[in-house]
Amino acid sequence: MADLRVMLVDDHAVLRAGLQLLIDGQPDMCVVAEAGTMADAVERAGAHAPDVIVMDLSLAEGDGIAATAQILQRHPDIRVVGLTRHADRGYLRRMLSMGARGYVLKQTAAEALISAIRTVAAGGMYLDPSFAAAAQPGETPAGGSPRPPAPPDSALTALELAVLQGVARSHTNQEIAEQLGLAAALVADQKASAMHKLGLHTRIDVLRYATAQGWPRSGT
Repeated sequence: MADLRVMLVDDHAVLRAGLQLLIDGQPDMCVVAEAGTMADAVERAGAHAPDVIVMDLSLAEGDGIAATAQILQRHPDIRVVGLTRHADRGYLRRMLSMGARGYVLKQTAAEALISAIRTVAAGGMYLDPSFAAAAQPGETPAGGSPRPPAPPDSALTALELAVLQGVARSHTNQEIAEQLGLAAALVADQKASAMHKLGLHTRIDVLRYATAQGWPRSGT
């Protein structure tokens, strides 16, 4: 099967880089474009014709929900998956009303995003497990179709993955916090959680893991 063409829309470049590594590491998908603003998202969706767009709802310049509406009005065959920290069902309903076919929380394991991309590309709908447990009419969760084995870091959330990759690039907690728009204390918590999930104990362990996974290092 040909690779699924995925486009990433998020105003944090570090998070986009982490998601690209995750997606490009899958056997059946690749990232073909990325954008950090609503205007760029609308323009690049037309220029690159992705199969699936992973859309952040809160952009520094624009609105992911409005961007979804504009893109799908022009390109109705594209599938959109919302990726957000908003667990409010109101955001979920707004995204679905604009035509999105998936909704995943950044706090959820990254494997859920991979499942969402595959599901919506196949014509289905995917809701984050926290919503799917209480799905309402018109919010049908994805089925449990077989999928390729998950890589070790798929147990991490999107935020944990981005933070750990920052550590692998020798960035401090404060530097990672500034890049992701988070508090340094939250970065420290995310780093500790990611390292615990992967059985890593020191910065050297992180660097060895990053090398084994082929993650970019300092200066890249």
